[in-house]
Amino acid sequence: MATLRRKGAYWYLRDRSDGADTEYATGATDRKAAEAWRVQWERDRADPEGAARRAAASTTLREAADREETRWANEARAGKLAEASVDFYQRKLGTVLRMVGPQRRLADVTSVTVDRFIDARRNEQASDHTIAKELYVLRAMLDTARRARRWFGVVDDVMPRRFSPNYRPRDRFLTIEEVQRVIAELPPDRAAWVALAVGAGAELAALQAAERGDLDLAQGLVRLRGTKNERRDREVPLVLPVCQALVEQAFQWGEGSGRKLLRPWTKNWRDLDDVATRLQIAPFSLHSLRHTFATWHLAAGISWDDTAHALGHADTTMLHRTYGHLGGVELRRRLLRTLREGAKTSPDVPRHGARGALPAHAARSPQNDESPSFEGLSGYRRSELNQRPWDYDSPALTD
Repeated sequence: MATLRRKGAYWYLRDRSDGADTEYATGATDRKAAEAWRVQWERDRADPEGAARRAAASTTLREAADREETRWANEARAGKLAEASVDFYQRKLGTVLRMVGPQRRLADVTSVTVDRFIDARRNEQASDHTIAKELYVLRAMLDTARRARRWFGVVDDVMPRRFSPNYRPRDRFLTIEEVQRVIAELPPDRAAWVALAVGAGAELAALQAAERGDLDLAQGLVRLRGTKNERRDREVPLVLPVCQALVEQAFQWGEGSGRKLLRPWTKNWRDLDDVATRLQIAPFSLHSLRHTFATWHLAAGISWDDTAHALGHADTTMLHRTYGHLGGVELRRRLLRTLREGAKTSPDVPRHGARGALPAHAARSPQNDESPSFEGLSGYRRSELNQRPWDYDSPALTD
């Protein structure tokens, strides 16, 4: 039974139907207005779907966005969502509000609205991959509003059913020679960014947070202060000579103030595009340099698990999907290395099979198939990895 009572200038509704007293503010100072509010409250309680429809007619997209941003903030405080992810979602949400309109009522967000949003974004030359991320945020916002009974509907009926971004992860990585040329083209502090990104597989947040005392040459480790999750604050072993040389040079060239190793580089993507154009090589980004770290280590025979952990990943899923770019040559070398190591511990494969099997051919040793660059990265010999990456007079890199 719900009853009205006056407290000061306003009327409140007290409900005892759930076994406990619950009080609701009517916002009314007049008894008749409070009675009308109580009648509507009882109708909404008896018909929650109708209440959600009425709420959707009065709730704006901006109000729904505020609710979704509050949810993200709570997830971040609980350690379930990284601050970088919150920032990413907020940028996508900003695009949705700009295109659909912050004052549009949730009741007016229909499949037609979403289709027009997709067409408008394509007219702005946005890729389907980008649009898919924006649709993901819109879907999450509608779902949160539905759970709060501020919107009534089926999200799948509003969102496009056959929208596929056809996303193909970027597979750009640099060879040792390309890294050398890029470093030579940049000022020392910018070159330090590149050297640390390649040598340690550092992501943007780790590069921005790098400090002067993070290199431990005695242990062969460099600390990366990543922030996306607890795995990103990690120590990376420097096991490839080329990577150790790059990291050492980064700590010599860094021009950051105080404890910071590097100066801020806000337009790094633009400057790296300019470098690629001048050197006439394929475009790349700081993230491509992280791909480079992964590819070099895999090509050298480092396990997928260990390479993934060095990158700060929980498992090899992202490495297989995005970061590992082994071509046929590198893959063949890894297979040959596996065969060679397995032959030391496993018995020989029988030369003759069961009766009726074809005669066995002469065994061919993997050693005979090894190229002179067997131990190298991306076509370079092991001896070349000992060359300092900026040594352009090295005959090993000019033969």
